[in-house]
Amino acid sequence: MRASHDCDIETLAERSFHDLMPQLRKLVAEAGVRQGWMIISAMHTTGAIIVNENEPRLLEDIENVLDRLVPKHDDYLHNDIFARTMPDKPRNAHAHIASMLLGGCHLYKAHWLWVPGSRYCLSNHYLGIGWWQFICT
Repeated sequence: MRASHDCDIETLAERSFHDLMPQLRKLVAEAGVRQGWMIISAMHTTGAIIVNENEPRLLEDIENVLDRLVPKHDDYLHNDIFARTMPDKPRNAHAHIASMLLGGCHLYKAHWLWVPGSRYCLSNHYLGIGWWQFICT
């Protein structure tokens, strides 16, 4: 069985994290998939898909590291709107580079999920990620 679903995420900040787990769990349940694979992809070149802990201070640490690795106001060639081929686009080279570092696509086995508060591995209709992990964009 193959299925394809789009999930629109409205972003209000230049960089933000959005928990995709509720939508992904719902998609798996509605599809009735007992075992299989799920490909999750950010469909924009400045978006990324990450798997990590959903802990606010860790997410803030990730933002701080990205700010150090790819500062917004560095002198990026892409941001020279007069020299590049798409002059009407925003000055967002830092977002493209951060997306490349984080990754835009992941493949998950839709088989099991460790549920917080439980030490049992469930085996029907759940995504295969770690105990504290969540998938976000």
